Amino acid sequence: MSPPRILYVEWYKDSEEVMARLLRENGYEVITSPTLAESLRLARTEHFDLCLLSEFTGDDHTGVELCREIRAFDRQTPILFYSTQAFAANRIEAINAGAQAYLVKPRELDRLNPVIAGLLKDTECGH
Repeated sequence: MSPPRILYVEWYKDSEEVMARLLRENGYEVITSPTLAESLRLARTEHFDLCLLSEFTGDDHTGVELCREIRAFDRQTPILFYSTQAFAANRIEAINAGAQAYLVKPRELDRLNPVIAGLLKDTECGH
Protein backbone atom coordinates (compact mmCIF):
# COMPACT_ATOMS: atom_id res chain seq x y z
CA MET A 1 0.00 0.00 0.00
CA SER A 2 1.43 3.37 -1.00
CA PRO A 3 1.64 6.27 1.47
CA PRO A 4 -0.93 9.08 1.30
CA ARG A 5 0.08 11.77 -1.20
CA ILE A 6 0.06 15.41 -0.11
CA LEU A 7 0.31 18.41 -2.40
CA TYR A 8 2.07 21.00 -0.24
CA VAL A 9 1.93 24.59 -1.52
CA GLU A 10 4.25 26.96 0.32
CA TRP A 11 5.83 30.17 -0.93
CA TYR A 12 8.70 30.30 1.55
CA LYS A 13 11.43 27.84 0.59
CA ASP A 14 12.74 27.36 4.14
CA SER A 15 9.25 26.58 5.48
CA GLU A 16 8.63 24.25 2.56
CA GLU A 17 11.79 22.26 3.22
CA VAL A 18 11.16 21.86 6.96
CA MET A 19 7.48 20.92 6.59
CA ALA A 20 8.07 18.55 3.67
CA ARG A 21 10.72 16.73 5.70
CA LEU A 22 8.44 16.54 8.74
CA LEU A 23 5.56 15.18 6.64
CA ARG A 24 7.81 12.60 4.97
CA GLU A 25 9.08 11.49 8.39
CA ASN A 26 5.44 10.89 9.31
CA GLY A 27 4.94 8.58 6.35
CA TYR A 28 3.49 10.84 3.68
CA GLU A 29 4.60 11.26 0.08
CA VAL A 30 4.97 15.01 -0.39
CA ILE A 31 4.95 16.93 -3.65
CA THR A 32 5.75 20.63 -3.27
CA SER A 33 4.87 23.60 -5.43
CA PRO A 34 5.50 27.33 -4.95
CA THR A 35 3.37 28.75 -7.80
CA LEU A 36 -0.29 28.91 -8.78
CA ALA A 37 0.27 27.55 -12.28
CA GLU A 38 2.29 24.55 -11.09
CA SER A 39 -0.04 23.87 -8.15
CA LEU A 40 -3.10 23.88 -10.40
CA ARG A 41 -1.39 21.69 -13.00
CA LEU A 42 -0.46 19.15 -10.34
CA ALA A 43 -3.91 19.21 -8.72
CA ARG A 44 -5.58 18.66 -12.11
CA THR A 45 -3.30 15.95 -13.45
CA GLU A 46 -2.20 13.93 -10.43
CA HIS A 47 -3.99 12.20 -7.57
CA PHE A 48 -3.50 13.63 -4.10
CA ASP A 49 -5.07 12.47 -0.87
CA LEU A 50 -4.80 15.94 0.67
CA CYS A 51 -3.79 19.49 -0.27
CA LEU A 52 -1.87 21.45 2.36
CA LEU A 53 -1.89 25.18 1.59
CA SER A 54 -0.28 28.23 3.10
CA GLU A 55 -2.51 31.28 3.06
CA PHE A 56 0.24 33.79 2.54
CA THR A 57 0.37 35.56 -0.82
CA GLY A 58 2.65 33.90 -3.32
CA ASP A 59 4.08 35.14 -6.57
CA ASP A 60 0.78 35.23 -8.40
CA HIS A 61 -2.01 34.35 -5.95
CA THR A 62 -3.12 33.71 -2.40
CA GLY A 63 -3.84 30.36 -0.82
CA VAL A 64 -7.54 31.19 -0.66
CA GLU A 65 -7.61 31.90 -4.39
CA LEU A 66 -5.83 28.62 -5.04
CA CYS A 67 -8.33 26.80 -2.82
CA ARG A 68 -11.21 28.24 -4.85
CA GLU A 69 -9.50 27.25 -8.11
CA ILE A 70 -9.02 23.66 -6.88
CA ARG A 71 -12.62 23.48 -5.67
CA ALA A 72 -13.82 24.49 -9.13
CA PHE A 73 -12.75 21.05 -10.43
CA ASP A 74 -12.22 18.93 -7.29
CA ARG A 75 -14.85 18.89 -4.55
CA GLN A 76 -13.49 15.78 -2.80
CA THR A 77 -9.82 16.09 -1.92
CA PRO A 78 -9.46 17.53 1.59
CA ILE A 79 -7.78 20.92 1.83
CA LEU A 80 -5.99 21.99 5.00
CA PHE A 81 -4.51 25.45 5.52
CA TYR A 82 -1.39 25.78 7.66
CA SER A 83 -0.79 29.52 7.84
CA THR A 84 0.77 32.30 9.88
CA GLN A 85 -2.44 34.29 9.45
CA ALA A 86 -4.13 33.89 12.85
CA PHE A 87 -7.21 36.09 12.59
CA ALA A 88 -10.66 34.53 12.67
CA ALA A 89 -11.45 36.27 9.37
CA ASN A 90 -8.60 34.36 7.67
CA ARG A 91 -9.92 31.04 8.97
CA ILE A 92 -13.49 31.86 7.89
CA GLU A 93 -12.36 32.96 4.42
CA ALA A 94 -10.41 29.72 3.90
CA ILE A 95 -13.30 27.53 5.07
CA ASN A 96 -15.73 29.47 2.87
CA ALA A 97 -13.36 28.89 -0.08
CA GLY A 98 -13.67 25.13 0.43
CA ALA A 99 -11.05 24.11 3.01
CA GLN A 100 -11.94 21.52 5.64
CA ALA A 101 -9.53 22.80 8.31
CA TYR A 102 -7.24 25.70 9.18
CA LEU A 103 -4.28 25.60 11.55
CA VAL A 104 -2.03 28.47 12.62
CA LYS A 105 1.72 28.02 12.35
CA PRO A 106 3.78 27.48 14.30
CA ARG A 107 1.63 27.31 17.42
CA GLU A 108 -0.63 24.50 16.17
CA LEU A 109 2.16 22.30 14.81
CA ASP A 110 1.27 19.62 17.37
CA ARG A 111 -2.21 19.39 15.83
CA LEU A 112 -1.01 19.05 12.23
CA ASN A 113 -0.59 15.26 12.09
CA PRO A 114 -3.81 14.46 13.97
CA VAL A 115 -5.79 16.80 11.71
CA ILE A 116 -4.24 15.33 8.56
CA ALA A 117 -4.96 11.80 9.81
CA GLY A 118 -8.56 12.75 10.59
CA LEU A 119 -9.12 14.33 7.17
CA LEU A 120 -7.65 11.29 5.43
CA LYS A 121 -9.82 8.96 7.50
CA ASP A 122 -12.95 11.02 6.75
CA THR A 123 -12.14 10.79 3.03
CA GLU A 124 -11.76 7.01 3.23
CA CYS A 125 -15.13 6.73 4.95
CA GLY A 126 -16.70 8.93 2.29
CA HIS A 127 -15.75 6.59 -0.57
